[in-house]
Amino acid sequence: MKVLRLDLNENSWKIEDVTAQGPVTLGVRIHNEARTWNLDPLDPSVPFIIGMGPFVGGKMPGFHRLIAVFKSPMTKTIHVAALGGAAYKFMGGAGIDAW
Repeated sequence: MKVLRLDLNENSWKIEDVTAQGPVTLGVRIHNEARTWNLDPLDPSVPFIIGMGPFVGGKMPGFHRLIAVFKSPMTKTIHVAALGGAAYKFMGGAGIDAW
């Protein structure tokens, strides 16, 4: 996957190629690396991942989704949400799979 990492504290960005099956796997890995279980969900260092899977843009119905992985302020655990419709088209033209 091609990932755009934005660091708002440093005002920097970089593009990386990472091995992940999809945005959920990537999101869980990033949260694990950041050790977010010790942090408040509203802490600025808690990552918020938005990505699309490898089948987005195909002809199969139900695959056109963006996936968000974040630490929920309500449950204080990792949460996965799906955005349907044509939301994936906003990322598709950039050549980025997750950010």
